[in-house]
Amino acid sequence: MTGSSLDHDMDAGGGGAHSNESPNGLRVIADESKRLTQLVTRIRELGVEETGLALPKLCVVGGQSTGKSSLIEAISEIRVPRADDTCTRCPLEINLSGSQSSESCWVCRVSLVRAYYYDNTRGRSKRNPFGPWTSQSVRDTVAFETLHDKAEVEDVLRRAQLATLNPSQDPSIFKRGGTYDPDNAKTVTFSPNVIRLDISGPGLPNLCFYDLPGVIEQGEHDGDVDLVKHLVKEYIRDPTCVVLDTLPMNADIQNASSGALIDEMKAGHRTIGVLTKPDCMTRGQNSFKQWADVLEGRRFRRKWGYFVVMNSQDISINHIDAREKETDFFRNQEPFNQQLNHHKHRFGVPALKDFLSTVLVDLIRESLSPLTEKIKEKIAGTSQQLESLPKPLQGNVSLQVDAKMKLFSKGLEQEIEGGSRDHPLFSQWYDRATKFSDLIVASYPSLKFPMNLTQADRHGTPRRRNDLAGASSPIRQTVEITISDDEEKAAAQPANKKRKINTIPRPFFQSREPPVPRSQEATPLITGWEIDKLRDLTRSLNKGLPGARDIEVTSTIFKDSISHWRELLLGFLREVKDQIGNMIDEHVAKVFSQWDNTEMYELISRIVSVFCQSVFEKQLAVSEDYLRMEIATVLTFDFQAKERYERDDKAYLHEKSREWVFKGEVRRKQLWSPDQPISLAVQNQIKDEVEKSPPPFESEIDEMTAARSYYNIAARRFTDNIGLSTRTGVFTQIQKGLRTRLAEEIGLDQDDANARCRNLLEPDREVVKQRETLTKHLKALEDSLEELKQESVQTALAQRSRHAVN
Repeated sequence: MTGSSLDHDMDAGGGGAHSNESPNGLRVIADESKRLTQLVTRIRELGVEETGLALPKLCVVGGQSTGKSSLIEAISEIRVPRADDTCTRCPLEINLSGSQSSESCWVCRVSLVRAYYYDNTRGRSKRNPFGPWTSQSVRDTVAFETLHDKAEVEDVLRRAQLATLNPSQDPSIFKRGGTYDPDNAKTVTFSPNVIRLDISGPGLPNLCFYDLPGVIEQGEHDGDVDLVKHLVKEYIRDPTCVVLDTLPMNADIQNASSGALIDEMKAGHRTIGVLTKPDCMTRGQNSFKQWADVLEGRRFRRKWGYFVVMNSQDISINHIDAREKETDFFRNQEPFNQQLNHHKHRFGVPALKDFLSTVLVDLIRESLSPLTEKIKEKIAGTSQQLESLPKPLQGNVSLQVDAKMKLFSKGLEQEIEGGSRDHPLFSQWYDRATKFSDLIVASYPSLKFPMNLTQADRHGTPRRRNDLAGASSPIRQTVEITISDDEEKAAAQPANKKRKINTIPRPFFQSREPPVPRSQEATPLITGWEIDKLRDLTRSLNKGLPGARDIEVTSTIFKDSISHWRELLLGFLREVKDQIGNMIDEHVAKVFSQWDNTEMYELISRIVSVFCQSVFEKQLAVSEDYLRMEIATVLTFDFQAKERYERDDKAYLHEKSREWVFKGEVRRKQLWSPDQPISLAVQNQIKDEVEKSPPPFESEIDEMTAARSYYNIAARRFTDNIGLSTRTGVFTQIQKGLRTRLAEEIGLDQDDANARCRNLLEPDREVVKQRETLTKHLKALEDSLEELKQESVQTALAQRSRHAVN
């Protein structure tokens, strides 16, 4: 672009390039300006810049405290977030569109444009100057909020900036009414991702520009200074970018950090200087001379020269009053109304906006023809690249995938229903559930008789063992024997079950392990209660009449006896999880083996794993609820079963107690005559005497049988509930829900199911990504070319209309 006529008109002090146009002609020009700026915005939204093509744009740069934010507010007529430190933390794209009707509504649409993703493991390098921010092959745009009140912009813009500076968070939580506190700390300090504001309303110029973060000399974190400088240079190095350099008149222009970047990028010939804060300019000859030389072009020359704007520091003042105050300032304030008066056409925000609109429109108009040719070249090159890639799968791939899903579901149903040698899952689970139930039921509380027999114990009189310490009388002499009511039942257990109960050294759902071999399964854990311990418990809890049974005794014995149930439960559930998980893994490999080197196979495996994990976590929660209910209270309505268990168990314990007395008496007799064996007749005599006597420990036996009978009922109830809930909560859920989850996650019911399945079944994912990127680029280019064709038609019509009105 030449810009020669534009320079001449402005330097001559005229009102602009179109000051001699008729009203109708100005309206045509305004329509063209609006049409062209909106054209560039649409093409940019299509993503054509991602293909490497540059579009005309205006970028506002400057250092800290240069008045850049005030300038943005003056041009756009909105309020931007202000703070003591840097306000702009990411680029703002502001697209202004004026309407001729004063009755038109003011609308601002805020969007988040994400062209970079954040990876804090990546460092800054020459190839990646933005450090952890890495360019995406295709950008995505997220609609944030739509506003109809200018007063809301500042708050929403602050929230949008927080959403951009917290890339790992869902942007929706930063909206008004969201869950995020806007005052909370941000994850990162700066971002190259863009916040876009599309603003339309009466009286606005047709203008689109970028507000870039202010150039800083010191950052909050290492790398902030370089990141901001690289970000500014990335925008202004574009040859189609017009740069607005904001420079405060209360500082030395030689110290402007933004000017150094502009010179480094050789962008001075497309830079417009904007001098701010003229009301703060230092008085004196030297200060006046510095700024006079700048405006006259004798120092720090820029091709399009400089404008001077004065924005009020009072944030409560409205836009109209601010512009009137600015006009009064330049009309009445020296040296602007005297020595510098011949530059008055470059004083004030309205003059700057008109000039920017004209520059941008001229730039767009001049770029349309070469842009069209470049897009055609890009379309040809992109099409050629697509043709060179391996061809995608043909046919309706989603139907092929759905057929596989049906086959997988049918096989899964056969495995879960079981009933044959080929599908043994159910019978294996039933065997494990039965063993789990037997183990729980067999882990009952037992009664341990004293190690020492005394005459007092013989007649059932309560006496502590240490009461006999030091006794010397043969009658009082203690006899050591060993007997427990659980000996016979423990001895009846198979030898291959003798080991400690399995412990769980890691979280239950941390990893799948092979099932525990049958030879390593646990033996019942029988909790022993010694007579003295039971007496102490009864004495401490029984608050009724002497000898009366208290429910608290039963409850205490029961709860003590089920303390190991959770270990057994977790072991059972883990075995079931391993069993089902191994079956499903084998079935996935069997049905989908032909896709084992594709992303589809990885996705299916991941979906299956996550779904099954969720099912078992729910089952664990249900099972532990059942366990908590058993621990919480002692309750049964099966009184007949309880009485039957108690009657049978009492007879058994009476027999064991008489056996204990018999063995003790035989042993005592042997102590009196150590050299002579006890005859059979004497043993029979002792046996008859024991059988005729009342059984010892009758009170303790009553307490124990009450607890054991309830344990029997609760254990069977608990294991039935676990078995039933596992059958319905795990097997049924997997059988009925897994195929549905696979179809949903893969997207078989979506409109783009065929394309999704085709991409997932590509053997080389990099080829898929490359094809996706090129396809999107090609569509963006073709859509942009169509927009340009339509614009050429509109331009021709506008030129004829313009000639007609003139």
